[in-house]
Amino acid sequence: MDPIGFAMEHFDGVGRWRDTDGGTAIDASGVFADGSKFEGKAGLKKSLLAQPENFASTVAEKLLMYALG
Repeated sequence: MDPIGFAMEHFDGVGRWRDTDGGTAIDASGVFADGSKFEGKAGLKKSLLAQPENFASTVAEKLLMYALG
């Protein structure tokens, strides 16, 4: 599964906020491959910005891959 996607689980398909899905409370927590955990979009932001050089280089790499097809 995509851990970053879990942080965005509170948003539905058109971007509206929701607290439940089908009557079940939404769990917006996740775990990265290195074992670090986060809770919701604020926790994701904190986790990503804790290593700014890794974040910036990964974003640049993915954008370049997308641009080159």
